[in-house]
Amino acid sequence: MKKITLGVLLALSFSGYAATEQVTSTLIDSFKIESNFHFPKSTNTLNVHQNVTVYSFSAKSIAAIKKTLAEIEQKGFSTATASLSGLEENQNSTIMVFRANKEGQSLSPSVLSEALQKNVSIESKSGLKGIMPERLYTQIDNVSLSVVNTALGKFDDGRIVLTQFINANNNGKEIATHNKLGLPQKGAILNIIRVRPDAYMIVLTTI
Repeated sequence: MKKITLGVLLALSFSGYAATEQVTSTLIDSFKIESNFHFPKSTNTLNVHQNVTVYSFSAKSIAAIKKTLAEIEQKGFSTATASLSGLEENQNSTIMVFRANKEGQSLSPSVLSEALQKNVSIESKSGLKGIMPERLYTQIDNVSLSVVNTALGKFDDGRIVLTQFINANNNGKEIATHNKLGLPQKGAILNIIRVRPDAYMIVLTTI
């Protein structure tokens, strides 16, 4: 396998944003695995454990999301792969790859939950552990969400190269993201998807 070198991730600061609004997150509780989901025979995949946690919440602005990201950074994590400028410019999604600044740390669902609890009025979550490339599917209100993570390469130092496909369908309106990512050891992928003007989903993927 050709060696892949990951770039250094630098910290992005979201400090200075005051979360004055109340944000309510909604429990997503209908996860299931479609274990018979197949990929083309030409696809080279690895069986890698994955942990996906999904949050759904409503907000009048993205100030509370910025506040949540600032809390994550204060706990010792950094990202240089994306910002929230896309959402501010009325795009429907953004993606971030977080890494820990200290050995032994990981951006677990409990870390994200604690950050959310400081910025939302109600916080709940649903998660699933599985093995790539299983397809994860859930539905809440009028939004259905499917997540497919496929590991393409795994290195001795813990790095993973993967492709990720997420599709959100809101009453026939589809929002799809497809990315090839390099994930450092103990790293985490955070997808933020706007399904309606004031409604969002956060998808946290850890390996």
